[in-house]
Amino acid sequence: MKNHNLIMISQDTDLFLAAMGLNVIGDALARHIKYADILRSKSGCRSKILVITYVPRKYYKFHKKKFVQDGLIIIPSFSYLRLFFFLDVMRILLNELSNGFQPNLITTQNPWGEGLIALIISKIIKCNFLPQLH
Repeated sequence: MKNHNLIMISQDTDLFLAAMGLNVIGDALARHIKYADILRSKSGCRSKILVITYVPRKYYKFHKKKFVQDGLIIIPSFSYLRLFFFLDVMRILLNELSNGFQPNLITTQNPWGEGLIALIISKIIKCNFLPQLH
């Protein structure tokens, strides 16, 4: 089986907060763990989902913490403002690419803002792009 790596650009702050053990409404973390399990069962045990998610600077107490569990990696942006999220996405993505993460697909939760960024990145690194309406 060929392994597949996916990058998801998300604005779901609760996903990261749940990963840090905080109580949040919803099951975003459980769903993403399940998505990683499904990906690994269909495409190889070394497949990964890397989620870069918007997290406001006020949660900086978790600085440099990222969640890693069985094929799911969640990295917070710690953006000063949502307006600057795209710059943080670029910084994080460049770091992950330089550390050897090679995606087959980039997806976003909407085709606007971060969708445009992801489209440009997908063209530069030559991988597929799939925008969503989340």
